[in-house]
Amino acid sequence: MIECTSMHIRHLTISGFRAIKSGSFDFTDGLGKIRPVTVLAAQNGAGKTSVLYAIVQSLRGAMGARIPDVPEPSEDDVHRSDPTGRRPVSAQVDLDITFGRDEMAAISRVFRDTAELRLQNGKQPIQPPDLVDNCLAAHWQYPPRVRKDGVSEPSWYLSDEPSGGAFWLAGAKYAWRGFKARSLKDPRDVYRVGMLRFFAQNRDKRWGLSKTSAGTTDDPTGMNEFTVMESLRRLGEFAHGQGTQRDDGRSTWEATLQERFSRICAPKEYKGYWLDHPRYGETPLLAENGREYPFRSAASGEHVILDYLVQFAFPRPVNNSLILIDEPELHLHPYWIRQLYDALPLMGENNQFILTTHSPELRQLAAEDNALQDLGSLESQPEGAHA
Repeated sequence: MIECTSMHIRHLTISGFRAIKSGSFDFTDGLGKIRPVTVLAAQNGAGKTSVLYAIVQSLRGAMGARIPDVPEPSEDDVHRSDPTGRRPVSAQVDLDITFGRDEMAAISRVFRDTAELRLQNGKQPIQPPDLVDNCLAAHWQYPPRVRKDGVSEPSWYLSDEPSGGAFWLAGAKYAWRGFKARSLKDPRDVYRVGMLRFFAQNRDKRWGLSKTSAGTTDDPTGMNEFTVMESLRRLGEFAHGQGTQRDDGRSTWEATLQERFSRICAPKEYKGYWLDHPRYGETPLLAENGREYPFRSAASGEHVILDYLVQFAFPRPVNNSLILIDEPELHLHPYWIRQLYDALPLMGENNQFILTTHSPELRQLAAEDNALQDLGSLESQPEGAHA
């Protein structure tokens, strides 16, 4: 078996979920290595988004991922094989997941360092079982199975092999709790544990032309209600030594974002967050060929790119994670689609990206990289399919 460096999906099987009556998806290349990027291409209604939703619904509970863009499981997630709807079937998702040894070591340390937090809440410390070849088989279904006592399992319940192996998926949740409680002996372990991220089509609601305050959350992404505007302000504070500082490299995070933005959007630049610009006042500042302009005057494509980049930089760097992006081509010029696609592997370390698209440009890029999975022709409309 080929060694994996982080928590990634090797294989996915979906049955009776939303638009998908049945489907099987392999995320490895010809050598058995997990591809860093997989692009699912098809026309509208073929079930591309259903694949991403199936992954979210099956993993969000175990991983503690707060993903409001995907509704909680309901009867709407069950594919109806009979057009009359008289014979509903259960929705089922099976995943083969592989963990990297270094990430598992970090998760073990996180569980050790957060044991006291669990004891304070009346819970025993987590001691997950060993995994054969670092592999976990997980099964999710809706409606949930009914236990012997007649009570249904919660909607997020995962069956696992080996039993208890799904605890390895909880590493991100406990890493974030331990980081906030300052109980991690090595705070950078929070960056070594993978999490689940979902970028929905309606990304514009996060752009945020005004700042909002964010409350506390156990969401391991830590995003809660941060807008792009607020996130950029925090990165600027870190860069200039303002606010709460930690010895975790956060003073360099804004510079990393600036480099990635230039790589994708050149000749445009992100100049940083200004508190007192002589012309625009307090604003994130961009520039093109020496002409400066505020965030509020940037094009929607620039907002989209900054949204991606801040979510990979704040409130924590995103590494070893599963990243789902629904139609990244929205609001982007074909040239920027190529630049974003080429930059994805450079956003963090050891991330696995699963993208959907009906863009011919993105489909061609993926085909050239052997990263393409066609779910149907882009020219034809599938019969009876719905996203």
